[in-house]
Amino acid sequence: MAHWEILPYDGNVAIVGIDSTSAQSGCMTGGINGRTVDYVDTAIHREERQRLVSYVWDADAASAEGLEPVPTFDENEVNDTRLSQAFGIDVTGIAKDPGARSFSAVIPPGLAGMFVDQIERLARSVDLLYQNEEGERAIVGRAVLTDWAWRNDLALGPTCRALPH
Repeated sequence: MAHWEILPYDGNVAIVGIDSTSAQSGCMTGGINGRTVDYVDTAIHREERQRLVSYVWDADAASAEGLEPVPTFDENEVNDTRLSQAFGIDVTGIAKDPGARSFSAVIPPGLAGMFVDQIERLARSVDLLYQNEEGERAIVGRAVLTDWAWRNDLALGPTCRALPH
């Protein structure tokens, strides 16, 4: 009997984009000796982003298994619940900024720095295996989860003018 299998998630995460960067401080200079600066974020962030799943197919592998043009899933085998279990996160959920973060950083001598908040678009993926009626198995695609992460960082540049505003 033909069936689908979601292979185990191996922990892969790739940053596929930066959606926005916003200044969280004024410009600070490192001076002639460098400078240690502290960031404390106590604001309550209300930023949210929807997670979503998309599929990428290996057309050659799918065709070899008789799946044309795009495979159709058995909803009992590949669905949001099973994908959520594979990724260890609700794939239909909302990603939220966790808020309250703090860290220290160094502005090197001769450079300028500014604390920034950025939203990273992340991709996590799991392979999808198909077994045909004859028992032949092949990875024919993968499910890609788009997720989001909020990060604070110290942007550095030669001058204040070169930094994000």
